[in-house]
Amino acid sequence: MFKVEPLLKHALKVSQEAFILGRDLSLDEQTIAFQGRHKDKQRINYKKEGDGFQADTICSDGYTFSFYFRNQPHPKKYEKDGLSPLHCRCMAMIEQLPAQYYSMGMDNLFSSVKFTRSAFQVKQHVMTHGVVRPKNRGVPEIVMQNEVTRKAELQEARNTLKVARLVGAEEGLDIVIASVYDSKPVYILSNCCEEVKWIVKEKEVYSQQLDRKVQIKFYRLNLIDFYNNNMGSVDVADQLRTNYRIDHWLRNRKWWWSIFWWAFQMLMTNSYLCYCSFMKMHRKKPVSHRDFIVDIALNWLGCKTKTPAALASSPPSCLQDAIEAEGPIVESTGRKRKRATLSPSALKVDGALSHRLRISAKHPHLPAVDYDITKPYCQLCMHRQKAKNFKQPLFCPDCNVNLCIICYKEFHQSTDLDKF
Repeated sequence: MFKVEPLLKHALKVSQEAFILGRDLSLDEQTIAFQGRHKDKQRINYKKEGDGFQADTICSDGYTFSFYFRNQPHPKKYEKDGLSPLHCRCMAMIEQLPAQYYSMGMDNLFSSVKFTRSAFQVKQHVMTHGVVRPKNRGVPEIVMQNEVTRKAELQEARNTLKVARLVGAEEGLDIVIASVYDSKPVYILSNCCEEVKWIVKEKEVYSQQLDRKVQIKFYRLNLIDFYNNNMGSVDVADQLRTNYRIDHWLRNRKWWWSIFWWAFQMLMTNSYLCYCSFMKMHRKKPVSHRDFIVDIALNWLGCKTKTPAALASSPPSCLQDAIEAEGPIVESTGRKRKRATLSPSALKVDGALSHRLRISAKHPHLPAVDYDITKPYCQLCMHRQKAKNFKQPLFCPDCNVNLCIICYKEFHQSTDLDKF
């Protein structure tokens, strides 16, 4: 990590100083896509990101507070407690938390009785909860349930609940393990619950008899409900980071580029969440995530324009040369751009095609023969309700219009084409 270590240290420092954590945290991994070759590259076929690097992270409401890459060596001091390298990295992140008695949700990759007790024995006294695997994770035999396959047995076993309390040597080390049979046995581990009970929930379902959606009530275990509502912080962080990602068009064949862009976009997401928290505290409406990123980009470019709408109508001076060279601003959709539609309103001086008259625009003197195969004719001739001119169809990349040789000069100089 030597090429990106200064950035990662800076990201870790500012992320922990800029945010005050709440009680509920979540621990999970984040995946960083990488298409090149590296000895630490992992095979990942269960996530959309694909193969690459993974980092264990602690998040709160989408904010990435701490991270530890799996290709980094784990701290050795926790091995004396019998913890695995995965749990040693998690313990190192837990010791970075600034306060005590957090409630941290985990999935079955991290959950175990040994790790739960180790997390509570440090000075932060972190309490954990989440689903746990039934084998080799400390789940007692008394809560084990056999999985059935027959329909009659499945109906009889459904909603069967077994609960056990593992008493610890010290106060606060007691752990509750519950198993509830749904479509198969589900095991829940927690040392932050006060009781185990069924709670009543409501949801909307469609009724064929009434031909509309109706509210129905159902029962859910309180441990599962608490886990469902407090576990998705890492997924929210991934979603916000990938909504408007910068590296979607990069191949990332260099490992340091993949990690650099991940850290860069993680800091962008954290800054947006801090901004939203600040605006909420002052009872003001924040801008959208997209406008927030656009404002940051324009600020880096030294532009005074703050809104995308104002940018499209009157480009700032710092982008004028690029816009004149590339033509009008068009959002990229991943598909081939359609040819511009010629209409009386679009051909006016202040219409959608007003940039055709711009003297500073670099309309090519020898236009490219790259016309739209679906419209291999002059669009201006068609606008004048003349016969389709198929002779020598040309294309102006600045105006995105197919023109013939006769109409090419006139289209870029005449202010009122409807009179012809």
